[in-house]
Amino acid sequence: RMGVAMGLMAIALACGLRAIWPTTAGLYGSAAMIGVGVAAVQALMPGFIKRTADKGAPRLMGLYTTGIMAGAAVAAALSTGLTRAAGWQTMFGLWALPAVLALLLWLRAARPGTAAPAGGPVVLRRPSVWKSRSTDAAKGSRGCHPPIPRCRRF
Repeated sequence: RMGVAMGLMAIALACGLRAIWPTTAGLYGSAAMIGVGVAAVQALMPGFIKRTADKGAPRLMGLYTTGIMAGAAVAAALSTGLTRAAGWQTMFGLWALPAVLALLLWLRAARPGTAAPAGGPVVLRRPSVWKSRSTDAAKGSRGCHPPIPRCRRF
């Protein structure tokens, strides 16, 4: 939870800095900070979803992935108009607003009672998962996996 919140804070702060520090060093520094924030969120969010959603995880992962794509599409669609209306520094700074909104929503949605129950992820306590993993391991040790198809040249 905290890692995702810190990633969102880094993104929001870096976007805000772009509006007030529009130098080459500021843009490179804020780009690196945004990269760290995005990496943290994208690395930690799928694990959080899988730990907390159990059977709803596939649907939430689909929603999460769709949200990433929709956000990129909205940013691309709005950036030119915002730049023409307010200037590129202001446009960069305005992208801090969705990051702050995401942070506030995250803090509300990921309150301390939403974590997986003690004892590890719920999925690891299912006998069917252990049976499936054991079977896969046994097949792998005997070389029973199907061969990798070879590419044919035409």
